[in-house]
Amino acid sequence: MGVADVRVSATRENAKIMAVFHSAWLLCVVLLSCGGKQSATHSGTRKGGLTAPNVSAELSDWGVSSVEDVGFVTVALLKHASRDVELTLYQIRKLAPIKERASTRVWRSEAPMMSSGAFLLSRFDRGNYNRLGGTFGSFSKLPSTGDVRLLGGTSGLRFRFRRKQAGYSGLWLHLFDDRASAEERTYLHTGSASHLSFEIRGASGGESLSLAVADREWLERGDARTIGDLSKYLGEGGVTKSWQRVLVPLSDLPSDVEHEELASLVLQVGAPSAGEIAIRNLGLLASAQAHLPVDSTASTPLSRKRRLRRAMWVWETETLLSDSALRERLLSTCQSNRISDVFLQLISAEPDSGSWDSMLGLVAELHGIGVRVEALDGSPEYAQAKHHRKALRVVTAVAASNRRQSSERSFDGLRFDIEPYLLPGFSGPSKGTILRDYLALLDKLRHATKVAGLVLGADIPFWFDGLDRYQEPTARVEGRPVSELIMDRVDNIAVMAYRTRVYGPDGVIAHAIDEIEYAEATGKQVFVGVETGALPNEHVQDFDRERRDSADRLLLWNEERGIRLAYFRASEKRALAAARAAHPKAQMLYLRSESVAPASKVTFSRNGLRSLQDATDRIGEELGFYDSTLGVAIHAFASLVQLSDRSP
Repeated sequence: MGVADVRVSATRENAKIMAVFHSAWLLCVVLLSCGGKQSATHSGTRKGGLTAPNVSAELSDWGVSSVEDVGFVTVALLKHASRDVELTLYQIRKLAPIKERASTRVWRSEAPMMSSGAFLLSRFDRGNYNRLGGTFGSFSKLPSTGDVRLLGGTSGLRFRFRRKQAGYSGLWLHLFDDRASAEERTYLHTGSASHLSFEIRGASGGESLSLAVADREWLERGDARTIGDLSKYLGEGGVTKSWQRVLVPLSDLPSDVEHEELASLVLQVGAPSAGEIAIRNLGLLASAQAHLPVDSTASTPLSRKRRLRRAMWVWETETLLSDSALRERLLSTCQSNRISDVFLQLISAEPDSGSWDSMLGLVAELHGIGVRVEALDGSPEYAQAKHHRKALRVVTAVAASNRRQSSERSFDGLRFDIEPYLLPGFSGPSKGTILRDYLALLDKLRHATKVAGLVLGADIPFWFDGLDRYQEPTARVEGRPVSELIMDRVDNIAVMAYRTRVYGPDGVIAHAIDEIEYAEATGKQVFVGVETGALPNEHVQDFDRERRDSADRLLLWNEERGIRLAYFRASEKRALAAARAAHPKAQMLYLRSESVAPASKVTFSRNGLRSLQDATDRIGEELGFYDSTLGVAIHAFASLVQLSDRSP
């Protein structure tokens, strides 16, 4: 059966998609993406006696002339472990952005090609994506928890859960390409298939699970329809410690689920319990007597695996030069964590200084244990045309130093961590200018490093090639993602794919794969970055002028050189009244929506060293088959040491 186009009216408002099925929207969470560096627009939580979290802004950065023009603001509340709360500004607009919707949307569905009456969707032996391009993940609501990962080989997909009386926990599997937009997806048409088949086993036996399914419409509602308890398809013993085949007749699917547009399968934990199950060999059968193929050719074709490099950012150069014990710790950390490359922060652009000579001694020590050393520098202001000369001075300094030094005391390359998105107004009308100036700088750096014979690297966030929740490009110039334009100009990048989950649509692999594949096609190389630093939880909030009596508020008033924004919870009526009395011309905005970005999904800081090591091994297993993958880069030395000291 061929592809069937289905046209429906798009006037129906999509419900918010729960974490059960949701291919996590690409939040441009700047602080979490850049490893904890503070935005230039950030201020303290107290200002002139004001105790509410607040921040100042230059209106010229955002294309508005006065506070009266402001109709939409996005901020983030950063909640630290110390219980301090800070406010960071992301954008100011005159009007709230509107997600464009076509009057007619087109979806496609396609029946898989059966071979001997069977279609193998996935063995879960390797790979982030199944044969339809779908990923997998867990969902849960506290105090319940869930975690899913590949075990490798024939061990399948492991789901570990703790289901409390409150909350829920489960595992989902997508039946469409997660990398396609909602308008471009091709859903699963069951075609001539009569049964769904997979194998399951439990760590202890007796695990209580139910099976559910979602078609396109149920997916968009953020829900699924229950087929039934798994014990119905396993007999009296239910889930056991041995592998058993689950054979589900497609006729058992609920009547309000479209067989032509299947989108997700869900396993949900039934009774409160803690346990672990594994599944493997998921597919469709033309009859109950058919069997999935026994060979592994249907898995993602992978040809070979290489030993990857492991890099580490080091920002504490000046302290290292004066602290011999810390210097020894750097060397031992490199050896115990198999670090092959260090990105060492330069202490100046003056190669004739005494501190520079000491720094080259550290370079020689690192070379002595077999570690490559790249000179690291960068600042958001480097992206601005008026500051390009500062970045070029760095190239001149490193090139001059290398000419005078032996190979043991020479840098192996140059790396720039510029992060132009930290400039005030990046999310405003200045974005295009900032990005074009940044690319112009990379052109100059490419020429200068080529003349000097230096390898040029750059650090970028994973979201430079994405769309935000309003379907607006996060960073695009002349119709192309900035990530590609950067890779065109440098030898390698480190993509900051800061996530603690390796697999799934919001995991490390999914956030790095586009850059790796582009590098593969263009002869460039990629480090995949992971984070170990302690970061705050972040609540990204949108405010507009529509009055909502029970909503949190943002108060805005003019100051001498711009405006100030202060955040008040709905319950803080007395503090809000006092602030309004002090600023009678202040404007009020009301909370419109909120998205939570927990630090636990970004940094391994609380997960332990073993979790970090396991994740980097998994990344290597998945991405090591690409020639463009250089390896994993760990951010950063100081926090890795703290993580190591806390681990048994």
